[in-house]
Amino acid sequence: MTPHHPLNRPAIAEPPDFRDFPDVHLMLSEGAPEYRLKSGDNDVTDTFPRPVHHALSGVAWGYHGSGPADLALMVLSLHLPPGIDRTEDDLLRNAGFPSDPELGEDYERLLVEEDRLDTVMDKFEQDRLELPVKTHSGRYVSRTAWDLHQTYKAEVIALLDQDASHVLTSESVQRWLANNGANDVRR
Repeated sequence: MTPHHPLNRPAIAEPPDFRDFPDVHLMLSEGAPEYRLKSGDNDVTDTFPRPVHHALSGVAWGYHGSGPADLALMVLSLHLPPGIDRTEDDLLRNAGFPSDPELGEDYERLLVEEDRLDTVMDKFEQDRLELPVKTHSGRYVSRTAWDLHQTYKAEVIALLDQDASHVLTSESVQRWLANNGANDVRR
């Protein structure tokens, strides 16, 4: 079974179902950094589109730059896919706001009259923090992957020897996530 990963979709009903998280193999090809994703003996790199946010030129490691930041974001996204099938519009509708902006103003006035506007908007803002983040490339990453990727870059990716090859095992990534409070690591 080929793994499926929805980094290119803003919303999905359920997270993808695959048993193994791929290991990330980092290597130099003619002096340029590149990566391959391996699940057992299978190369699954093409199955997992890389979210591009910081570095259009590609991934890198061994320093605190944009290439390492995108590598960290990709690695964490493999383990924390955006599995929330909601948008800001969905959150507003769940809060009772109609999709018609003119009717929305009436609803807002009603909430003010009933002294519920602050409560409804606080809930909306809290729920909004859980929505996936859209990268510059248009791919979506989970909020948890987004929130942790700079820390992962600093604690793991930047410390790797940039002149050597490395393997980031799925187990080491899951362990790092668990140690850093990611409570939605799927096993």
